Amino acid sequence: MARNARISIKVTTDMKKEMENLANSYGLSISSLGAYIVGQWMSEKKEQIARRQGATAGDYSQGAPE
Repeated sequence: MARNARISIKVTTDMKKEMENLANSYGLSISSLGAYIVGQWMSEKKEQIARRQGATAGDYSQGAPE
């Protein structure tokens, strides 16, 4: 899948250095690492939403009988 849309974020200088180090350790560019991180986060959130949609109110009530 082609990546042809651009987003821009601002991070601290320290965060950028951490991202550069991590990207280099995986042989990636910072941009590719950022795309991977965002993609993973989005995938996790979609799974959480899907699980919640199948849950009942009792699943979220503390002390509710099982």
